[in-house]
Amino acid sequence: MLKVGKLPLVMIILTFLLPFGARFLKPPKVLDDRDLSLLSFEVPQEILVTEKKHLTQTQFPSPFREDRGALIGKGKLFIETVTPKLSLIYKGRQEYALLENEIKKEGDTFKDFMVEEIMYDKILLKTKRGGKKIWVNLD
Repeated sequence: MLKVGKLPLVMIILTFLLPFGARFLKPPKVLDDRDLSLLSFEVPQEILVTEKKHLTQTQFPSPFREDRGALIGKGKLFIETVTPKLSLIYKGRQEYALLENEIKKEGDTFKDFMVEEIMYDKILLKTKRGGKKIWVNLD
């Protein structure tokens, strides 16, 4: 036989011999004793409850239930100016800004603010009381 023909013959012999030899090989141990004990755990058929307790729920007072204007007048509540969230700016024929999920254009009022100027990446808000100007950047 030629040397080229020996290789296919060896491969054919190995394909028939390997399944018989695999019987004597031991697979590697993947699971340790702890894993085997978890696999042998039996699920209980019935769970006994010795004592039942009701869950209690504590409700905190909501800041929106009280008249905030009355509290501000009495000096009990002080509100700082909170900057609104600016999500979108559209500049086309008209300019629009999406403030706290409300569409506003220049001159519109929003809560305690008036939209004074809309730019490409920010808007200028002016407070109604005091005339304080605040730049709000696009998020």
